[in-house]
This record gives sequence, structure tokens and C-alpha cells, in this order.
Amino acid sequence: MELIPTKENINKLLEATDLLVDALNTILYEYNENSISSNDKIWIYKLLEWGENQNVIELEWVENGSYFRGIPKNGEGLLSLKELHLDKFNLTQLPVELFNLEELEVLDLSHNKLTTITKEIGNLKKLKKLYLSYNEISIFPEELFQLENLEELYIGNNKLKIVGESINLLSNLKVFYISNNQIENLPTNFSFLIELEKLYLENNKLKEFPIELTKLKKLN
Repeated sequence: MELIPTKENINKLLEATDLLVDALNTILYEYNENSISSNDKIWIYKLLEWGENQNVIELEWVENGSYFRGIPKNGEGLLSLKELHLDKFNLTQLPVELFNLEELEVLDLSHNKLTTITKEIGNLKKLKKLYLSYNEISIFPEELFQLENLEELYIGNNKLKIVGESINLLSNLKVFYISNNQIENLPTNFSFLIELEKLYLENNKLKEFPIELTKLKKLN
């Protein structure tokens, strides 16, 4: 029997196609969710619950920054996540589950109301870029010194007075933005940041030119 391509038949075919795509997506989603271990499901659930309580939206595209802001709502997406932008959500604290996202290379926590960073951030061994600017951090987080692969650290516009003596542990650091704080001097170990290329120190309380900077050959 030949099917006459009427408008009604075409609409029915399109509806059937949509149903088939939805069914396939459901099967794929369930397959991915079933491949997640029980332990991972527990912390993923807690992380998503925290996100809902903090009004952290599902992923949305930020046109002027060219990135997705928010948090994916499925476990498989979280486990493979490489970039997480949680800027401008008025966050005052972070859940420890956040730092189970061990594939993260970029973490943006800027423009919030954070005063401290939990020690679990040291779990993010692959992290290369960390944005903490425009918060209320008054003590340099020693936990950051565990991020041995960190290349860019933005922690300007906070309330910092000193930079930790162990800053030399960030041996791969290339960009360090610490402008608009209350820094009076730099630690002597600062001279061991031999990969540093860009340093932003404007609007601090430095009383003299840090001699440590003369030893950084790549700095420009």
C-alpha cells in the first residue's frame, strides 16, 4: 500500500520520529546513569541537591564570556566535566562533593561571597585555571598549594594581606592576578615561580619594589 505524502501523513511521521528520538535519549541516559557506581551516585545526588538549594542553574551559555555557566544535571556529565563556572551565584560556602570532580581543568568561583576555601580543593589535581576574584577571602588559602598543575590563579579584589610562604609549590604558575587586595610584601619564596609570565599587583599596599621579581626571567 503506497503512503500518500499528505500534510497529515507528514505530521504523523514527524511525531513518530520525535517519539523515537525521545525513547533513544531515555535509553542512553539510563545506560549512562547505570554505569555510575553507587558511591558516585551518592555524592552526585548531594551535589545536585546543593545546587538546587543555592539556585545554581542548569547550564546556560554566557555570550560575552563564551562559556557555559551553571552545573549539568546528569551524573555522566558531571564525572567528565572539565570546566565549571559557578560565578555570580552569591555562594558563601562550597560542598565537599564539588571537589570530587577530578577531571576539572577550569574552576570559576568568582563574584561570590566566599570567605574560605575548603581543603578538599586539593583533590583537583588536573586543575589549570582557578578564578577566585571578587569574593571576601582575607587569608590566602593554603589549600591552593596542593594544586601542583595550576597555571593561572585569579584571586584579586578580595581582602588578602599576605601571600603564603609556600607559594613556591605552585611551580607551574604562569599567570597570577592578585590586584586590589591589601598585600604589603611578597614572600621570599616568590622568586621560585620561575614559569611566571604575568603578575598583576596593582592597588595593593606594597611599600617598595619586590626584589624577588628581578629573579623571574619569564616575567613581562
